[in-house]
Amino acid sequence: MNNHDTITELKPSAISNNRTSAMLKSALGIHIQEYLKDDSIVEIMLDPNGHIWCERLGTGLFDTGNSLSQDSAMRVIKLIATATDQVCNEEKPSLQASLPETGERFQAGIPPISYAPFFAIRKKALKVFTIDDYVDSKILSQEQASKIRDAVISRKNLLIVGGTSSGKTTLLNAVLNEMAKTKHRIITIEDTPELQCTAESHVPLYVKHPLYTMQDAVKDTLRLNPERIVVGEIRDGSALDLLKAWNTGHGGGIATVHADSAIKGLSRLKSLLGEATINPDIELIADAIDMVIFITRTNEGIKVKEIIEVHGLDAMGKYIIN
Repeated sequence: MNNHDTITELKPSAISNNRTSAMLKSALGIHIQEYLKDDSIVEIMLDPNGHIWCERLGTGLFDTGNSLSQDSAMRVIKLIATATDQVCNEEKPSLQASLPETGERFQAGIPPISYAPFFAIRKKALKVFTIDDYVDSKILSQEQASKIRDAVISRKNLLIVGGTSSGKTTLLNAVLNEMAKTKHRIITIEDTPELQCTAESHVPLYVKHPLYTMQDAVKDTLRLNPERIVVGEIRDGSALDLLKAWNTGHGGGIATVHADSAIKGLSRLKSLLGEATINPDIELIADAIDMVIFITRTNEGIKVKEIIEVHGLDAMGKYIIN
């Protein structure tokens, strides 16, 4: 019998990928490999000084007490750049990529933009941190949790607001878990796969610039018979298309936006509308957004600091909120 009949030969590309994977694991070291396997950890960060920090689901940032050498960090960055057909050098010192095989979001930099290599690995949370978990962790009060649950049942449109790494996406997933209980058809839109939807009828759309933009995705969503439209993060003029969709029979959605308070979240939406139209209409915002949830980091950890409800505009053109 010929050996080829019993042994499956590896193609050169498969051998190369396996070798790259082995080299990357070696460069990352045992500590980062363990953090990548830990379902409760959503982000791993290496600072230029070699210290490794992590963010744990629901509880926030902590110093691991472990480190990685500059040589190993540089190897990690170079290997990921090569595996994703990119370069990272003095002329192009910033790298945005995904980890080979597993797909975690990877952002890195090398000198001269810093004195030493650094990177951050953003993991997709494998465990959904529920509304009850938020209450148990004292991130949400019972009253706040009830408000959010009532808003979901009433098909109100929710906007989650916060700064970078404040936990917006994790909170969105918790609310999305509540939405799934309604048995409604949910369409989710995001550029990095982080949303976790357990709805029986769910279509995920992934933005891939310049091939498929957020505007493309929002417009396509309306042709997919959505009952609820969920956007991972609003970053551009696609805010106009989303708010119009929420205002025309597709209520009960949720999205996130970067801002430092609930009211500033509404101001941020106005700025994003300005990218799509010369005269952004805040009445569109007032009609589309029913509730704004502001989550932030405090000295005591991550907290939902405020929840406001929007009830249109007053005679002076200001938001009516409570």
